[in-house]
Amino acid sequence: MELVSDGGPSNRLGRYHLMEPIGGGPCGEVFRAKVYGVAGLERQFAVKRLFPAVVAAAKVPGQLSTAARAYGSLDHPRIARLAEFGVSSGVTFT
Repeated sequence: MELVSDGGPSNRLGRYHLMEPIGGGPCGEVFRAKVYGVAGLERQFAVKRLFPAVVAAAKVPGQLSTAARAYGSLDHPRIARLAEFGVSSGVTFT
């Protein structure tokens, strides 16, 4: 997925508008993203787009769901809160 700055569909992942890459690792890429709401409300998120090869492994989808449920229940000031775990257009993301 190539990012463009004109607001076109190639820089969207579900409701998230991917702005620019901010990091990555062996499981995926992390992007600064925005969600736009009513009356100009705008929130920023970090969205991790998982690599298809990682998700394609036989046991991984179940393990990812289990990990997302466990991580989503954590609440601590030094841990980033998980807002969403999903799939959009075949791309798995958190």
